[in-house]
Amino acid sequence: MGDNDFNGILPSEIFQLTNLVLLEMNDLGEKIRGSIPESIGRLSRLESLDAEEVLLTGTIPTQIGHCTSLKIFNVPSNELEGDFPSEVGALKELDYVDVKENKFKLPLPDEVCAIATDVPNFFVGSGACASKEA
Repeated sequence: MGDNDFNGILPSEIFQLTNLVLLEMNDLGEKIRGSIPESIGRLSRLESLDAEEVLLTGTIPTQIGHCTSLKIFNVPSNELEGDFPSEVGALKELDYVDVKENKFKLPLPDEVCAIATDVPNFFVGSGACASKEA
């Protein structure tokens, strides 16, 4: 998406693209903002959600747990808040998680922190997990 002229609210239509494999918004920086809708759960083939410093707001919906192909979950330095969904801990394909520098309620759920040893690149921020400082 970085080579496009997107500007404004994250289009909800993106989350209707059920065959979407890559959702990469890093290059957009602060040109785009919005929240991750519950409809993200429709993206069962999504392998990468890469949205560093994109001004994402709100909570991460529990439907993220339906993204069973997700390998990269990179959403640091946004304005995400609230309870972090424990469903992320059940995503078996993950090999990169970076959610630091958001406003989640801490500590993160045990289900999420438990995958820290299985996910080679696991970055949640200091104090986010009782068992692992990352």
